[in-house]
Amino acid sequence: MKRVEFGGVVVEVDEKRTSSLYEDRYDGCQCDGCTNARVTRVDATPPRQVEIITALGLDYQNPYLSASERRPHHRRPGYSRRNSCWVAYGTIIGAESTPQVSFDRWNWIWTDSSRSRAGLAVENLVHMKLDSAGLIYIVASNSIPRLYLEVCGFRSERGVQACPRCNSHWRETGYLKRTSRIPDWYGVPELRGVLRNGKQRVYVEFCSECGRMEHRLVDDKPPFRRKSLKGRDQQRIQRRILRAIERKGLEAVMRELSQGHDLYGISGK
Repeated sequence: MKRVEFGGVVVEVDEKRTSSLYEDRYDGCQCDGCTNARVTRVDATPPRQVEIITALGLDYQNPYLSASERRPHHRRPGYSRRNSCWVAYGTIIGAESTPQVSFDRWNWIWTDSSRSRAGLAVENLVHMKLDSAGLIYIVASNSIPRLYLEVCGFRSERGVQACPRCNSHWRETGYLKRTSRIPDWYGVPELRGVLRNGKQRVYVEFCSECGRMEHRLVDDKPPFRRKSLKGRDQQRIQRRILRAIERKGLEAVMRELSQGHDLYGISGK
C-alpha cells in the first residue's frame, strides 16, 4: 500500500490492484485540447504534484481521464485550465475527501471518494464504466499554456529521429506567431527579437508525448515547408487496388501482387 498525506488526511492506495485499471489505457484523442494537454503536461505540472501522484504509485503523465474546464474560472492570459483525474483502489482514512492542496495560485489537487463530486471537475467521469466499490479519485486542476494560440500551421508529423527525452517519433510542428509567448514560457527570450525583426520565421517542433521543444530559424519566404504527400499517395494506391479487384477479382489481384508485379504504384516508382 502507498500512503500520502493530503492536508492532514492520509490517503492509502493499493498499487498492485490499481495497476489493472491502467492496462492498455491511453488517451489517444487528437483534438486540440487533449493534444495540448499531453504536450504541456511534463513542463507545466508543479514538481510537488508530480511527487504526490508518483508517491501513490500512479503515472502523472497518464491520468485516467482529463478534460478542459468549461466554466470561466481563474482566467490567465494565454493559458487554459485542465482538470485531470487518476482513479485508484484505496481509502481516505477517516474522511470522505481530503482538503484541497494548493501549489500556487493556479494549481491544486485533492482526493475524493465520491465519483459524482469528482465528476463536477472532470467531464464524463460519471459515465465511465467502472466498479465504484473501493475506488477513490485523485483530481488535479492545472493552468497550462495554450500552444495552439501561439503557433500557426500546427500539425502532427512523424519525425525521423526519436525524441531524446521519451523516445517518441511524433511531433507537433508549426511556426511561432509574431506575438507568441512561447519564447518566455520555454526560456528562449532571444527569439522575441527574431519575431519582432520579421526577417526570419521560427519553426518549432514539440514532442507529442513529453512536450520537448526544438526550434530553428528559417527564411521568411514560401514554401516554408514541404507538404507531406504520403497520405494522399496511399489513398491513390488503395483506390487503384479496389478498382482492380472490381474488374479482375480478388484472387487475380492477390496473384499479381504475390508475383511482384507492381501495377498499382506500391513501390512509389
